[in-house]
Amino acid sequence: MWSRDRLTYLALVTVSALVGAACKASDKSAATSADAQAADSATPAAAEASQAPSPPATPIPDGANDGPGLHRTGVDALTLPVPRSLDLSHVNPAYFAAALKHDPSRIFTYVRDEIAFEPYKGALRGSRGTLLAMAGNSVDRAALLAAMLVSSKQRVRFVHGTLPQPDAQRLVASIWVEHSSPDAKTDGGPSPELRAAGEQFMAAIQRDGKLVRDLLRRDGRPAQSGQPVTLQSLTNEAQDHYWVESSPDGRTWTPMDPSFASAQPGQVFAEPGERFDSLPEAMYHHIELRVRTEEAVGGGVASHEVLKYSARAADLSGVDVFLGHDVGQGADANHVRPFLVVRPRTIEGEWFWLKPPTAGNSAVSMVDALGGSAQEAAGTALAEYIELDFANPDGSGETVVREVFDRIGKHRRKAGTALTDEQIAAATGSLAMVDFGRNLYDLFFTTGAIDRAHLKHLAVGPQPNRDRFDVAAGLHRVGLAYTAVSDAMTSRVVAPSGAVARLYLDTPRVAIVELATVNGKRRLGLDLRRERVRAAIPGFRKEQLFLAQVLRGVADGTLERVVTGASAGGGLADPGKALFSTSLVFELAQAQKVGTVLLTQQGPALRDDLPEDGRARVEESLAAGNLVIAPERAIQVAGAGRYAWWQIEPRSGATTAVTDEGLYQGTVEGAIVRTENRSYVFFEVTEPGGATSEHVYVFANDQQASLFFNSMMEVWEAANYETFFTLL
Repeated sequence: MWSRDRLTYLALVTVSALVGAACKASDKSAATSADAQAADSATPAAAEASQAPSPPATPIPDGANDGPGLHRTGVDALTLPVPRSLDLSHVNPAYFAAALKHDPSRIFTYVRDEIAFEPYKGALRGSRGTLLAMAGNSVDRAALLAAMLVSSKQRVRFVHGTLPQPDAQRLVASIWVEHSSPDAKTDGGPSPELRAAGEQFMAAIQRDGKLVRDLLRRDGRPAQSGQPVTLQSLTNEAQDHYWVESSPDGRTWTPMDPSFASAQPGQVFAEPGERFDSLPEAMYHHIELRVRTEEAVGGGVASHEVLKYSARAADLSGVDVFLGHDVGQGADANHVRPFLVVRPRTIEGEWFWLKPPTAGNSAVSMVDALGGSAQEAAGTALAEYIELDFANPDGSGETVVREVFDRIGKHRRKAGTALTDEQIAAATGSLAMVDFGRNLYDLFFTTGAIDRAHLKHLAVGPQPNRDRFDVAAGLHRVGLAYTAVSDAMTSRVVAPSGAVARLYLDTPRVAIVELATVNGKRRLGLDLRRERVRAAIPGFRKEQLFLAQVLRGVADGTLERVVTGASAGGGLADPGKALFSTSLVFELAQAQKVGTVLLTQQGPALRDDLPEDGRARVEESLAAGNLVIAPERAIQVAGAGRYAWWQIEPRSGATTAVTDEGLYQGTVEGAIVRTENRSYVFFEVTEPGGATSEHVYVFANDQQASLFFNSMMEVWEAANYETFFTLL
């Protein structure tokens, strides 16, 4: 079976070079429109090139070059007091202040020249999240400056005022200017393998992007728009202005507002209003994480909250929150308890039963002594969910739900049929306790981009050891690779007309990387549970904003397949046995000559032969008002009928890839693990009689590993063995 030592080992040999390679690939993403069309379809801009001619681009407003963060000196300009590592622990305001010799003047200049401006409401990113993104609004840029000054023995206080409209417009205009930085240059071009992966990536985006766009236009979309993001609305946000004042002794205070390229200490741009020692709590974005079970109790079903954790979004910027489960021993072996690890803290939840309690366990013994029954002792969990509440400073919010497991199923739930005791016993009996206790979920929270400068010149990671959460390093790398590449590739989209769309986070984002047993097989999955971005174009054009959001969603849905495939050594080639994703389903639909359809609440009707749970999920999405673009029928993937779709929010164009399992993701179920000079093939084999065995083979190069990989698959499958092969 899967030992924790084996998982630890495989996690730590995951390819850290993937992130660096992806950053190289993303260097092309900032090309101008003309460059993009000449760069063999290597950027999201090129995906726009297939669109019908668009109106001339609205010019970027005057004064755009006066904004902050437009003249970076590059990552090599600072020598941090700690190594740069993939866990991003080096991205700490105190370390950057130390690298600047704790000099207030140098710290001011650094924030002015390196940290760009992005308008949004409230305190979202905090000091570390702003440093990770190398961008923020005036509140978060002030928070970063304050943190660096405080670590340099300065006293600080915050100041609030109203920025004059012309200055606010100049500040907003800077978001469309491409940043200049030595880090934008790379040594040499990408490797042939990376170039091939990039070509496949762009071909998939162009295929699905054109398909989605054409179906939407044929239906007259976008027919409406949500609250428009215009130059004026962004300017109004930017007028709500914050900066800091610093003092070495608390007596003489110096204004510090690095909001413009020419700003100097002592200069102010707005009339000072309120002053306060710390930012008010009401200004912060907040996240509440809950784990909820659905339990069979007394012939009915009850919801039970078993764990809760709350935090400011700023405190979770770039943070991994791990969810696992403790499992009871002996007669209590079916008793489990969720726990969260938010390093260095561990938050434990309440115990619940995964299977009906049996005689001899502590709960049953206590109830029996009082004349009760085992069913009264505790309910049996039929489902478990992660619930995430996102609360914004203006009082708005959203709740996002992600299944951990559901033994009833979406289709049976929709039918509303009550479960019998026998059905409950059958559903819960399929849970393997030994597997459930090894499942791990990494919720990787970000509040802005992960700037690629932080991923350069990384130190060699730690050697394998037996710590319980070493496997988390592997999960973190998958989430980080996806996030960093997505940010680099899709944050700036240039249409053939020259129109520049800027896409960035104005609310928190979470990607869930899982190592879990699903239907009896171990799986590594990437679930983009909440991936909302703001799209902004100078001069509001409804269709351009809508299609920019669609393009971002299609690119991200394709990218998750590329990242997991590249991590696994397979790219997009021959993915049938290795990957399942929305991108794959549409690729196979094209190969199998299956048409696609735009589904709405008004029709057309779904086919009866779709996978039951997938059909129920599509119906649920349509009932919520979403648009769905999907194949006309189920697609054969590795011998089974599967389904996946693009889910589109009809007002904004926000697009999400969804699979028939309800996951916003691609999954890897087969892999070759690559390190710098070795390739590893890992197989877990289940024999017809149920016995399992593990096999790890080491090869000098990918070609040898691939030949062995394919031949062993044929041998084992021909002998009716069930194989599972994966990467960590």
